[in-house]
Amino acid sequence: MVALVLSVMMASCQPGTSDPLPTRAMLEAAPTAEPTPILLPAKTLTPWETVSSSMTAYQIERWTFPAAAGDAIRLRVASPANVSLSLRDDGGVLLGSGTEISLSLPEDGTYTVDVELADSERANYDMALVYTDRENPFAATPLPEVVGVPTPTLGFSELGKFQAELASDEPVLAEITSGQAHIYIFEATAGETVSFQLRAIGEGDPVLRLYNADADIIAMDDDSGAGNNAHIRNITFAEDAVYSVQVTMKDGGGYELRAITGEQTLQPDTIITPTPFVAAAYAAPALGTLDEDERLQSHVPVLGELRSGSDFGRYSFYGLPGEVVTIGLSPHSDSSVRPVLEIIAPDGSVLATASGRTSNANGAAIVRNITLPEEGAYLIIVTSEDGTAGSYTLSYGVGASYQESYVGDPSEGETFNRTLPAVGTRDVYRVVLHAGDAISVAVNPGANSALDPVVELADSEGNVLYRDDNSGTNRAALIRYAQVEADGSYWLRVSDAAAQAAGDYSLRWRIVDAAPTPTAVPVASTILRVNDSVVQGEYGFYSFYGYEGDRMQIRVTAADAQQLDPVAVLLDPSGQEIAQGDDDEGLNPGFSASLPADGTYTVRVNGYLSGGDFELTVAVVIE
Repeated sequence: MVALVLSVMMASCQPGTSDPLPTRAMLEAAPTAEPTPILLPAKTLTPWETVSSSMTAYQIERWTFPAAAGDAIRLRVASPANVSLSLRDDGGVLLGSGTEISLSLPEDGTYTVDVELADSERANYDMALVYTDRENPFAATPLPEVVGVPTPTLGFSELGKFQAELASDEPVLAEITSGQAHIYIFEATAGETVSFQLRAIGEGDPVLRLYNADADIIAMDDDSGAGNNAHIRNITFAEDAVYSVQVTMKDGGGYELRAITGEQTLQPDTIITPTPFVAAAYAAPALGTLDEDERLQSHVPVLGELRSGSDFGRYSFYGLPGEVVTIGLSPHSDSSVRPVLEIIAPDGSVLATASGRTSNANGAAIVRNITLPEEGAYLIIVTSEDGTAGSYTLSYGVGASYQESYVGDPSEGETFNRTLPAVGTRDVYRVVLHAGDAISVAVNPGANSALDPVVELADSEGNVLYRDDNSGTNRAALIRYAQVEADGSYWLRVSDAAAQAAGDYSLRWRIVDAAPTPTAVPVASTILRVNDSVVQGEYGFYSFYGYEGDRMQIRVTAADAQQLDPVAVLLDPSGQEIAQGDDDEGLNPGFSASLPADGTYTVRVNGYLSGGDFELTVAVVIE
């Protein structure tokens, strides 16, 4: 019946040669059906093994594994493309999704992992399942208590080709080819403090290492010197001995090497002044017509027109199953149109209808708090009754409102009295918060108001973080404790729970816990910077000399976070782990440690189920 009515309406709207062009609704083509995803045969996912696979768009790769109740697992997928995981139990209940899933499994059974691809035609990926509550039982060689200690180095004659004796403050000029190592000996006395500088002549990338008389490494550097040259600073020798200085050049070339006696003043790193925080202002949605290829967006009104009593408009929005929406259609300005709207589900069934005559909303047609049955595109058909025509505004919103009114910035701790202006409207307030702030919000209906207020706290992107309806007394909405994780503008939204009423209310918010005053960034000086790469399953070792009480800052930054998830561990002179970092700064490790004794310390770097290029920096705090 609906299809017949639409056909008649379309026929009656055909323009003559002198008529205006048809409306956008009449010109819009039927939506193209999305291809049905193809579920590939299930494969077995073995714990502790990295699997590699490839897939194309509209495919779902399925993996299964058995597990017991209480097993603590972590699933992770890595891919250059937008690949995500979905974990379900025996009954198909979704337990988690994303690129990494960590949880304790609820019961014995067989679990299913679906891998899906978005925004690409084809992609490769690596995936691994591990248990976080136990060691890997399949490790080929159990790790000793002290792990990742570099293999002892050979005598200086096997560290490279001997060149000459290095004298203090007398530079040496030489050339080296890629793959070669040059060795210089340096005679030092106990207690003497010396620095070593290695500068490329031309475009080379020099690396400098210092070894003791037993050919054990003392310190190294790649790029911490000026112009990304190598610079080992302030080594105080423990004994009279002959030490070895090794020079390598990643691409070969000329270099200048010198030893500088006496303690050098550490120069602080350049401190990047953070951009001052500027709170985002409210951006009012502009009222205008909708382009033919666009869909309605939540709480963004559009302007349309019915040119005659037989004209109609056609719009769409995208909805998710279980989502609650409200749709409003109102005469615009002094228009005499009496609006009617009809909502059609993705399966073609009529989901709801409303008219201005029956909606009790001052002439607006409103569909209130309707729950969407499935995911897909929903159609809104706009018509009129009694042969009326004219301009109109149409909007839909997730929740119990379809349009919004910006009020301003309410003062913290003060009561703000306000009247919700219209049915189906939400009031919006801005509050500026800092990371770690926690607030409470109370909204009370007026004494004679029919309003049943709902309050929401949303972030700067519009994502609802906290919501309440009736936690207070007498229909009052109350958010007792809402903590935010980032500096920014946050939005308090007030609406009627049923989208049935407008009226008086009061709003009051206050800070329950204020974020602590940020700690001043310590001034530090980089003493080791290395640009290198690590292969999956292997370690890289990088040594520096430190002194008791020195506070060190250690960071590893992946060149491509899609390829490498770096892990860093600080080893003391005996090879014991004293500090470590993993995902401290996004997926990159960044941590501090105080050194317990003088000596050579080593930073061990590896990738978690990954490999790739990275930069390591080690800095000593000087203020």
